[in-house]
Amino acid sequence: MIKAFIAAFSMYSKIPVPQIKWDDETLKYALCFFPLVGVVIGGAVMLFYTLLSDMGMIRAAVCTVIPVVITGGIHLDGLMDTSDALASYQSRERKLEIMSDPHTGAFAVIAVVCYMILYFAFWCEELKSVPCVCAGFVLSRALSGLCLVLFPKAKKDGLGSMFAEKSAKTAVGLSMVFYIIAACALMLVSAGMAALCPIVLCVITVLVYYITAKKNFGGVTGDTAGRFLCWCEFMILAGTVLGEKIL
Repeated sequence: MIKAFIAAFSMYSKIPVPQIKWDDETLKYALCFFPLVGVVIGGAVMLFYTLLSDMGMIRAAVCTVIPVVITGGIHLDGLMDTSDALASYQSRERKLEIMSDPHTGAFAVIAVVCYMILYFAFWCEELKSVPCVCAGFVLSRALSGLCLVLFPKAKKDGLGSMFAEKSAKTAVGLSMVFYIIAACALMLVSAGMAALCPIVLCVITVLVYYITAKKNFGGVTGDTAGRFLCWCEFMILAGTVLGEKIL
């Protein structure tokens, strides 16, 4: 289990961890610890949001880049690659080729710039229930991990497929459900009825993710999982801001 924990943090974060050999037994439970990276991100965001309480846009900028710094931008990479593929309007096979291409296309740049601007803009709003957003970093990863093992795969190769196929699906599924329940409970406790807005938006995002991935690629990949996670985090932030204003 310790090796699985290290593998999860090694793959999905830039947090220094010991070097280990990735064998089948290690990968079997690695996804179970994926949402714990969200705990670290949420804790860091909560800390800096509190420390920089009087610094307005600087606080918003720091909260925007914290997930990128801790993860190394691995999920934004998926957002960019998938955006390039979707914008091509090519055949399914060609879209998968574009998504695997290491070169960065114009639509990838456009997508990530628009995403970061919107994400930063919502952080500029004054939040009453920051823990709700911080819990979202766990929720987004739990949903991403659950979708990765349950949804059909677009291809057999790639890191996403490797993690999904070698995972103990029952253990991963149950652990993700636990994280989802715990994160939603924390969101409801911290934000009350306002938390219903981000939670509902997450459900909608999952449905859109499944339909889009199935229609365009025949299933999910590591890149589509990264794109989903990014938009899930955005929906949680935007939903919390809107929920506080509406509910």
